[in-house]
Amino acid sequence: QAVVVMTMPQGKRVAGTTDMSDSINKVVLAYSGGLATSVILKWLQETYKCEVLTFTADLGQGEDLEPARKKA
Repeated sequence: QAVVVMTMPQGKRVAGTTDMSDSINKVVLAYSGGLATSVILKWLQETYKCEVLTFTADLGQGEDLEPARKKA
């Protein structure tokens, strides 16, 4: 069972899953710390009653990742 969540540049969110949402107990979210991923994190927790693990990567953009870690 998997949940796929994508945050589009225009702030539109697309989420999809198979019919078995009752069996979702853990989701991994690519998390930037911004508004869109912060909102979708809470939405996943409330909608699926699941644990959300966040993943944030330094892709060389030169930004400090500590604020995102604290928010997650």
